[in-house]
Amino acid sequence: MILPEGRVGPYVRALRAAVHALAPHSDYPPMSEMEAHLTALDPGFSGDLLAPAEVDPQTGMPAWPWMERAIAEYRLVQDGTVAADPSMVARAEKVDPELAARLKGRVNLYNLMSTRGVLPSLRLQSRARRLRHATEVLLNYDRIRPDGLWERLHFLLSTAEGNLDLGCVRVESSGQVHVDAGLQHLLSRHASTPLASLHAQISGVTIGVVRRAARSTVGPFWFPGIQPPPGVPPQALAGLTLHASTQVIGDEVVRSVDHDPLVQAEGLALPPGFHEVRSRRFACRGAVGASIRDWAHPTVADIEVVAF
Repeated sequence: MILPEGRVGPYVRALRAAVHALAPHSDYPPMSEMEAHLTALDPGFSGDLLAPAEVDPQTGMPAWPWMERAIAEYRLVQDGTVAADPSMVARAEKVDPELAARLKGRVNLYNLMSTRGVLPSLRLQSRARRLRHATEVLLNYDRIRPDGLWERLHFLLSTAEGNLDLGCVRVESSGQVHVDAGLQHLLSRHASTPLASLHAQISGVTIGVVRRAARSTVGPFWFPGIQPPPGVPPQALAGLTLHASTQVIGDEVVRSVDHDPLVQAEGLALPPGFHEVRSRRFACRGAVGASIRDWAHPTVADIEVVAF
């Protein structure tokens, strides 16, 4: 779905406002990267440099080609391949306003991406922390899904104090973490696997205990014109609604709870002592919030809906 030129700016600004209203926590991709990426896509900021504005017709999120153009610009800036001279804008305005507008967009992108990151297509980050009786490694795998949703997979690995070799993950005495390429390959191939199965796979290639696994996504972004998922009444798509969903499996979870009205529980066996929590939050604009509550209520008694 290609957005008409006049709708691109309002769409991006509404999505950015909805992200801020939901204020995703650290189980999600970084808030600063979401905000910077959406700023880059805004034609009021970058002009038509990243056009056309393509949106996934099922999820309503910015489609992969549109997101990737901003990522490509970021790589060029970080590699030092491109530079931007603000003085060129003033000179161009005197002879070619259209060229000046493009140069201004280029300068804005350069200034933004010189200091701030954007959402990555794929990224695996790791860090270690030493506790009194254990060594813990936190793994975050971020990606832009094929359907446009922004996702983070999070794993917490724990092993006995002094054990710095966790199989596919090794911790240097300095605290630096080395992750085998095979683990990133496993995550890339199986990122869409049910979380309980993915927890089992990570447990099978690492030493210690995977104490926590989480999958958190931003999206879909519902608005009139996208294709509603099965079972969702049309009135729930009569306005603007951004979703943020989380699924957590862990030994610190007291009991299993399902507060997600859109996705059915997987029903897979969990390790002994582990429980699962699923939840979904909504940022809505206008009266559509009441429709979202009515739709979700049969499944979830107390749904969280915030306005933006």
